[in-house]
Amino acid sequence: MCRDHGKVIDSDVKHFTVSLLRQWKKEAEKESWQRVLQGRVADTLIVVSDANIAVRLRTAAEQDLEVFRRTAKWPSTSVALRLVTDALDEPVAADVLARQAGINKDWGGAGHPGRYL
Repeated sequence: MCRDHGKVIDSDVKHFTVSLLRQWKKEAEKESWQRVLQGRVADTLIVVSDANIAVRLRTAAEQDLEVFRRTAKWPSTSVALRLVTDALDEPVAADVLARQAGINKDWGGAGHPGRYL
């Protein structure tokens, strides 16, 4: 939220109650998760000055995953993972989230036995 709108909200505690602000936050989180899972972009685009940011983030994630693969904690068999969040009514299979993010399916389809996302 910008400074000006934050000031308006902070100055009117009778109208902008804690309950209302929490409701807005919950709705925004739910909408954000739905956009991610449905592959939709936000209504407003954020301009990033670093044109290679997506490549850098993907490379870093792949390197982290490769380090984990070489550890004893990497499972010998696939373990289905589910993402549970208060923002969604139902759990989401991690491989669905991984596919929407364009991540290798191993990220979302395997995890340490007995652990949940």
